[in-house]
Amino acid sequence: MIISSRVRRVAEALCHRDALDQRRWSANRITFELAITEQERRGSFQFVQVGACNGVTGDPIHERVRRGGWSGILVEPQRFESERLKSNYAGESERLSFENLAISDAQGTRMLYGVEPDCIEAEWQRGIASFFPLEWLDPARVAAEPAQCISFDALLQRHHLWHINLLQVDVEGCDFEILKLARIERLRPDLIRYEHRHSSLSDAHECKAYLRRSGYEVLPMQHATGAICRT
Repeated sequence: MIISSRVRRVAEALCHRDALDQRRWSANRITFELAITEQERRGSFQFVQVGACNGVTGDPIHERVRRGGWSGILVEPQRFESERLKSNYAGESERLSFENLAISDAQGTRMLYGVEPDCIEAEWQRGIASFFPLEWLDPARVAAEPAQCISFDALLQRHHLWHINLLQVDVEGCDFEILKLARIERLRPDLIRYEHRHSSLSDAHECKAYLRRSGYEVLPMQHATGAICRT
């Protein structure tokens, strides 16, 4: 098969753009990690992690929490993974609080859907949890459990936490909703990082605009977005 020169040029342009994106994502990741280090140097470091899973699987802050002596709240609605979360941070209960809850706009109970623990075939499947039925998954592999819900404000009040150095969010495409529920423009964490790869294009765009309006420098990475408070 003969490949036309136009197809070759398009392919080369796409490869070049991909290389530029990779460099930009890498630079943004380094900038964000350095911002975390700078906050650590200023003294005690407080964080809230929404969608903590088990504290290890796909977790970008586990090692920093361990070695940095961070204090904070780790929120995970899946009962099985929440128990593993506590186990993976065994001995850290004096500075870490664990909540087997979901963040919502009101108190109450909602049905949560995930992968049945005995049916997990890949580690990433541990992080799948949604209020919406997992229609793409074999029903025999779906675990449904009631999840207690709490508002973000009520969570902070329960733990008497009024300032956050880092808000870390990974909630399978609902990250923008969590940031709005946290009322970022009022709470103003020093740093925010959320996963965007499961978000709709409109949510991804609106979330970045929301953060910029709230005084944040936005740093897109490959699968996540970082934000640094500049005002």
